[in-house]
Amino acid sequence: MGTHTLVIGAGPSGLSAAIILAKAGHTVTLVERREVPGGICAGETFAEGFKTSGLVHDTCHINPEVVAALGLDLTWRDVPPLFGCAEEGEGLALPRDKAGAKAAIAARDSSADYEGYARWLGKVTPIAKQLLERRAPSIGESSDLWPLLKTALGVRMLGERDMMELLRIAPSCVDDWLSEHFADPLTRATLMGPSLTGAWMGPRSPTSALCLILYEALCGRELSGGPQALVDALTKVATSLGGTLKLGSEVTRIDIAEGRVTGVTLADGQHLAAERVLSAIGPRQTLLTLVDPLWLPVTEASEVQNIRVRGTTAKVNLAITGELRSAGDGEAQERLWIGPTPLDIERAFDSAKMRVLPTAPALDVRVPSLSDPSLAPEGHHVVSVLVHGAAHDLDQGWDADAEAALKDAVIAQLTRFTDLTEARIVESEVLTPQALSTRYGLEGAHLFHGEVGLDQLWTLRPTRATSRHRTPVAGLYVGSNGAHGGGALTLNPGVLSARALLAD
Repeated sequence: MGTHTLVIGAGPSGLSAAIILAKAGHTVTLVERREVPGGICAGETFAEGFKTSGLVHDTCHINPEVVAALGLDLTWRDVPPLFGCAEEGEGLALPRDKAGAKAAIAARDSSADYEGYARWLGKVTPIAKQLLERRAPSIGESSDLWPLLKTALGVRMLGERDMMELLRIAPSCVDDWLSEHFADPLTRATLMGPSLTGAWMGPRSPTSALCLILYEALCGRELSGGPQALVDALTKVATSLGGTLKLGSEVTRIDIAEGRVTGVTLADGQHLAAERVLSAIGPRQTLLTLVDPLWLPVTEASEVQNIRVRGTTAKVNLAITGELRSAGDGEAQERLWIGPTPLDIERAFDSAKMRVLPTAPALDVRVPSLSDPSLAPEGHHVVSVLVHGAAHDLDQGWDADAEAALKDAVIAQLTRFTDLTEARIVESEVLTPQALSTRYGLEGAHLFHGEVGLDQLWTLRPTRATSRHRTPVAGLYVGSNGAHGGGALTLNPGVLSARALLAD
């Protein structure tokens, strides 16, 4: 029998890690606090006959090569156009392909420089993609310098002009950068909006341009069936390889003896022995809550304490009659962005900064039942809404009144920018940041266990000492989206952490 490894958390990262480990001959047990696997990708029934495809609704950041390496039986589809809803007149249907995007933007603004924007992105995004999909290099005094030199060489190969542009743009405000290419506010808002998910930033925040660069670097085609299809495929492969799913079991302590993990203790007092433990939950929760402070060096504990997990997202699920159509041109849309100008998005972020309820939140909207009719009864649809601008630490607290006010604000935005009426809403579900924390175990209600920022990426994610997935505790590894390779719905952290474990 091979090495016994425990994986804490059966979300996409944990399931991916389990597959890699099982293929290498490890005996793997996945311990999950919820009664279902999948984490934020698990589909939920929120009304009779209506089901979501997951808390998050985009799968365009998953690398097909990783899917193939894991042996997942999944199919791909082109990402539907993102429809930017306008205050007045027609909105902007923005396709993912460059030719279509150029034509759509030019129809609104003949002076737009989409070619220049796309050309520069095409040069820098392959480098960013490599950084996020490969193991972070070690930066210790005795480390091999070659990985760092290769990265530096890749940036240098951009040429002096593009390299200097990268150094100028990455730390800048995304609205400033996009304003150099696009005069139309709706174009800028539609391009930038979804990229700010998981970042404690608005369009006027320094380094927000980096969020858009990283978003575009990873974005490709998406999975048919959405996040739930990913969970089903991961679970099937993991269990077929002998992985054991222990659901409804919450880990309350990682057991350590003489500086090495010996297993975990569950909420019911049961001890599960293991030679290795890979945590696919938040790194702060792992190292500050589950690990006895005795085993964490003071310097490392300080760095972990500084990991920022300030969530600004809530979720509203609606069951509606009929399709969701944009108010401007009346066409049914599968993906919509509501926040017609960068200023609107900034004001939504201001609400989160000031810890007040957003009166006009920016909305990332998906109608998954258009491509998957099984999610809703015939003649009905599911509307999945990620709400930007909802502070996890709301000053008044997330009581029933705050929940109702958030729902009213979201519906007001939808009825303002689409053909939705309150009479067409059959059922609704509001997941406040507090509800997200409780249901999914998300510290700070942060979807990805750690904010995206220059100081929380690559060799600094989650900390300098743990960016290569090892921790100061022998046999303990971190592999959630809060680790290197995360920051969006990717499978990279689970795969990279499992490979790091196998390499030791």
